[in-house]
Amino acid sequence: MESLSGALWLLGGAVAVVGFIWVLGVAFSESVVWGVACMLIPIAPFLLLLSRPREAWKPSTLYLVGIGLIALASALAPIHR
Repeated sequence: MESLSGALWLLGGAVAVVGFIWVLGVAFSESVVWGVACMLIPIAPFLLLLSRPREAWKPSTLYLVGIGLIALASALAPIHR
């Protein structure tokens, strides 16, 4: 089970990074302020999704899928005491 959770963690991390970089691309194409806000304020990518849903739904979905895979991997990981 450790190898499965490790593989899911790596896959989720890679997917989340790609999604976040894509979100940053959308944010910086909107304005520099959006780009900097998305880099510095954790809730800003989700606010970008609310303000520009047509442009930001694909990268935001990819980012959330990556975070979900990381959460699943963490839930499947054995607990060492």
